[in-house]
Amino acid sequence: MINKLDETGIRTVACVRAVLEGASNFLRDGVTLNGLQQEAQRLTDIEAARQVREAREAMLKR
Repeated sequence: MINKLDETGIRTVACVRAVLEGASNFLRDGVTLNGLQQEAQRLTDIEAARQVREAREAMLKR
């Protein structure tokens, strides 16, 4: 299951979840893997990149 790829050659969601089993133990309170997945699907690549850049700039200002 860990190396299962979809028709485009990308790992399937089921595959990634299998690898990340237990990953929710490392998330902040109130953050879920499902919530993160929904947010990722909602954002465009450009918007996600902008948010990462802004978060990095805010972190470096501290």
